[in-house]
Amino acid sequence: MKCKTDKIDALDKINFWGNELEDVSIIWSMPNLQIISLSVNKIWSLEDFAFCPWLKELYLRKNAISDIWEVGYLRNCPNLEVLWLRENPIEHHWLYWFFVIKCLPNLKKLDDYEVTYEEK
Repeated sequence: MKCKTDKIDALDKINFWGNELEDVSIIWSMPNLQIISLSVNKIWSLEDFAFCPWLKELYLRKNAISDIWEVGYLRNCPNLEVLWLRENPIEHHWLYWFFVIKCLPNLKKLDDYEVTYEEK
């Protein structure tokens, strides 16, 4: 009702900030998503986002992502330019910043910081 559409596959933006969500597999039904805001939830895996080929911005601050290898799922998102994973357990991995940049070479912004040419 909020989206003013009955076609879930037509959505290009969603914002479910702070809803204690763990399962976001519904996004498989939304191939046109470009902006996803799911901060402050209980998401622990990035696997479901691998099915978002048009994704440009992904906001997942304050979730439960702890395995650095989960970032690999986002390789299927070639248009991803903005990623926010701050305040997830993954942030404390000693290779976090450079691992994410290595996996996602098209990123322009990570955790609200510009990704520099030198870092790439």
